[in-house]
Amino acid sequence: MKFKRAPAFLKSSDTFQRGKNLSKKRKPKTTQLSLKVIVSFGILLLQIILSQERSIQKLNELVNSLREQLLHCKDKIEAVNNTSVPPIKKKQFSSFDKTSK
Repeated sequence: MKFKRAPAFLKSSDTFQRGKNLSKKRKPKTTQLSLKVIVSFGILLLQIILSQERSIQKLNELVNSLREQLLHCKDKIEAVNNTSVPPIKKKQFSSFDKTSK
């Protein structure tokens, strides 16, 4: 006896098997999507870290430049203090005060 259509119990089993296969096929896609999201997030974090490292490097260069400028200013101040007239002491004028009265 030949059937034109498959019996109902075979159809339901076949549909059930196809459903299982579809769910199995979706999992790799979901996993691949999850991996892509994780990789993209990792790349984003890496870019942020590299940007911060560049900013830190620039700040370090600025700090070094400011230190050099500060040392240069200190040297100038010391040079001026060493060449200027020493301050007048009160003892030098004590005899002058007595004679002027």
